[in-house]
Amino acid sequence: MNQLKKMFHFRWKDLLYIDYVLLISVMAMIAFGIYNIFISTRAKYGTHYAKMQLIFLAVSLVIVFIIIALDYKRVIPLIPYFYWFVNLLLIAVLFTDSRYGATGWFQLGPISVQPSELAKLSILLITSKNMQDIRGKINEPKNFFKVVGYALLPMVIMMLQPEMGLTMVSFFIVLSIVFVMGLKLRVIFGGFALLFSAIVIALSGNIIPAYWRSRIYAFLSLSNDSSTYDTFQLDTARISIGSGQLFGAESPGYYNWIPVNYTDFIFAVLGENFGFVGAMGLLFAYAIVLWRLIVISRKTQDEFSKSIAAGVFGLLLFSVLQNIGMTIGIMPISGITLPFVSYGGSSLVTNMMAIGMVLNVNRHRRSPRAALR
Repeated sequence: MNQLKKMFHFRWKDLLYIDYVLLISVMAMIAFGIYNIFISTRAKYGTHYAKMQLIFLAVSLVIVFIIIALDYKRVIPLIPYFYWFVNLLLIAVLFTDSRYGATGWFQLGPISVQPSELAKLSILLITSKNMQDIRGKINEPKNFFKVVGYALLPMVIMMLQPEMGLTMVSFFIVLSIVFVMGLKLRVIFGGFALLFSAIVIALSGNIIPAYWRSRIYAFLSLSNDSSTYDTFQLDTARISIGSGQLFGAESPGYYNWIPVNYTDFIFAVLGENFGFVGAMGLLFAYAIVLWRLIVISRKTQDEFSKSIAAGVFGLLLFSVLQNIGMTIGIMPISGITLPFVSYGGSSLVTNMMAIGMVLNVNRHRRSPRAALR
C-alpha cells in the first residue's frame, strides 16, 4: 500500500501545471466527434452509439486523471510487465473468432476490446524506457537493435491477426521517437526502403490477404470494378465529402450509403454535414494538438519524457493523415480510426491515455514541487 501511495504525487495546485491548450483542443474534437456519431447513427440506432461514446469518454477522463496524478519516474520500472502482458493478449486474441477479416477483438458482453490499441501504447512506453536506458544513444548498433527488437515483436504478432492499420501506427510511433533522439537519416531511409520492398514483394507474391490487396488496388485505381466493397466505400466517401461544399450540404445523406460510417469513415460524415469550413476547423484543432506536443517534446530534458511526447506526436500525425487520406483517396483504406472523432471505446480510451501521459510529463516538467523530487 505504501508503494502504491508513493506512485501518486498530486495536489490540487498541480492542476495549474496542466497544458490546458492541449486538453481543451482534444475535448473539443471529442465533442465534435460525438455529435457526428449521433448524426450518422440516429436514423438506425437512435442515440445508442452517441451514449456509448459518452460512457467511453467518462471512463477515459477517469483514467487520464489517474495517469496525470502518477509519479511517472516510479512507474517506469513497471513498464516491462505491461509490455509483456499486452503481448500475451495479442497472442491470446489470435485464437478468437474472426471479425472483419481479422482475429483482433475480445468480446466482453456488449463491449469489444482490441488489444492492438493497447499494443501501440506498450510500444510507445517500452521504446521510451529503452531510450532512457541507453541515454538516447540510438546510433550504437547494440542499442539500435535493442530498441527495434522490443518494438518489432508486438508488431509481428499484430500482423498475424492480421492488423495492418495499427501496425503502421506503431511503426510511426517508433520512427518519431528514434528521429527525435537523433537516429542517422541514412538508417531511417534504409528502413523505408526495406518497408517498401516488403510491400512490393507481398503484392507480387500473393502473400497478403485478399482484402488488403483489394484496398491497395482501390487506392491505386487498379480495379475498374466499382461494385467491389472498397471501391464503393471510397467513391461514396468522396461524393459525400464533395457534396458538403463550403458550409455543408443542405440535404445531406450520401454518408448513409457508407458501411459503418461512424468509425473509419467519420470524416465523410462531418465533411458532408459541415463542409470545407467544418473540416478545416477539425484540422486546425489537430494542428494545435500537434504543435503542443512538439513544444512539450522540445522542452523536456530526460529521454523518457521527450520520447513520450514524440511518440504520441507520431501516433496522432500518422493516424490523422492515414484516416483522412484514405477517405479522400490519397491513401489506401485501412482500419485506422480518426483520433478522438471516430466511434470506438478502445481507440478513444487508448488515445486519451496517450494524451494523459504527455500531460503527466509536462506537469512534472513545470511543477516546482516535482522538480525537487
